Amino acid sequence: MAIKITTLSQKIVLAYGVFFILLFLLNYVPAVHDQNGLLFGSFRIDLTDDIIHLIAAIWALVASFYSPRAARFYLICFGILYLVDGISPRVLVKAPHMIIGIIAVFAGLFLDRPKKYAK
Repeated sequence: MAIKITTLSQKIVLAYGVFFILLFLLNYVPAVHDQNGLLFGSFRIDLTDDIIHLIAAIWALVASFYSPRAARFYLICFGILYLVDGISPRVLVKAPHMIIGIIAVFAGLFLDRPKKYAK
């Protein structure tokens, strides 16, 4: 049985999975950290962040290959979690979380909707 990624939601979730794997790995490349240990001179990523990025990546990769419904579920749930995490007085530091969360929720709610909900 071949695994197929047939919907836009699945492709987006696959991209999220690849992005978070790369983000996880990038944290271990010394050349992208400044003298204070900040990623690209702006972001402090600790072990907890790394674990969350790795879990998000694995979840995304599994969901993208499992089914369109799993991909949409990932986008909605993950997007909401990332939006909640992005609520912080440190707006610029958390802005990537807000942007990633908004895109995920929008894609999950409005792309590849089952036919009975589509208008």
